[in-house]
Amino acid sequence: MNYKQLILIALFFSFMHSLQCQTPKKIDRILLSFHEQGFNGNFLYSKNDTIIFTGNYGFKNYETKQLINDSTLFDLASCSKQITALAVIQLVENGSIDYSTTIEKIISKFPYKGVTVEHLLRHQSGLPDYMKFMAKRKIWNKTKTVCNNDVLNALIKFEPKINFSPGAKYEYSNTGYAILALLVEKISNRSFTKYLAKNIFEPAQMNSSRIYRRRYLPEKIPNLSDPYVHNKKTERYVPMDKDKKHGNIHWLDGVVGDGAIYSNLLDMEKWKQAIRYNKLISEESKSKMFSVDKVSTNYGYGVSVQKSKKYGKIISHAGAWAGYETLTFYIPKSNEFFVILCNNSGDK
Repeated sequence: MNYKQLILIALFFSFMHSLQCQTPKKIDRILLSFHEQGFNGNFLYSKNDTIIFTGNYGFKNYETKQLINDSTLFDLASCSKQITALAVIQLVENGSIDYSTTIEKIISKFPYKGVTVEHLLRHQSGLPDYMKFMAKRKIWNKTKTVCNNDVLNALIKFEPKINFSPGAKYEYSNTGYAILALLVEKISNRSFTKYLAKNIFEPAQMNSSRIYRRRYLPEKIPNLSDPYVHNKKTERYVPMDKDKKHGNIHWLDGVVGDGAIYSNLLDMEKWKQAIRYNKLISEESKSKMFSVDKVSTNYGYGVSVQKSKKYGKIISHAGAWAGYETLTFYIPKSNEFFVILCNNSGDK
């Protein structure tokens, strides 16, 4: 299963003439065919806030053969960015910051002048990729785990070259969202974990969702899926942590904001409803979140934004990290929502 296949699954369902005409058995039959091709994970489709179908395909742990269910937790990977963005929007709503606020006004030693909150939200900052510059020996010892403050300190100390002038272009940036998580902590005077729990997960009743860094701060969490990657030589899926080609997952495991939020199908439906009915932010802020500009023509605040003559706006995001591949796909006009959560990566 790979990143592109996840997107194709959702597109296949969303652009069928009428998904409601498909019985759960027919939907299940289609998804079983993907499972035979290697898909291991969950699928949810809801319409008008009613869950029409959930499907569970495969194991949360290949060794123990424990089956996935609707409540099984997966790393959302970059689908986490929409939640990080919403936390920032809340801070704008309560007057703590503004979208035009520059980062150096919040973090005095921040070396890149003119980068605003909105630049970070829309991937227009030009900040270099922390996964690349932190990999340099002179900057970081990979026997240690990188956290958000380490990324910030490296930016301050070494000032790796910015990719372009802030606001000049769109370039997807995990670094930007790692910095946004730090902004949430600095302004709220709470850890990012505690802020999300109190201000997003609790009011949205997303009771199972949480920040989790399985290698940096391991815990025993009920119904947690384990990540796997396909080994081309053995033609088998192996635990991600034992795959030598993915050593970066250990030393990069401490960073949050760009990923590291774990959730499940049922909580993600609650997330959609919390957004739709303005339980977490206002209608005005939601419109801003789902908007684009002349630079980020297909990206809002933490979400991809596409337009269709038939369906109107399509709000989505995909993620892929350390064996997990994920997708959320929301059509506000028809109130249809799709979620795919997968815990194996690589082509079968």
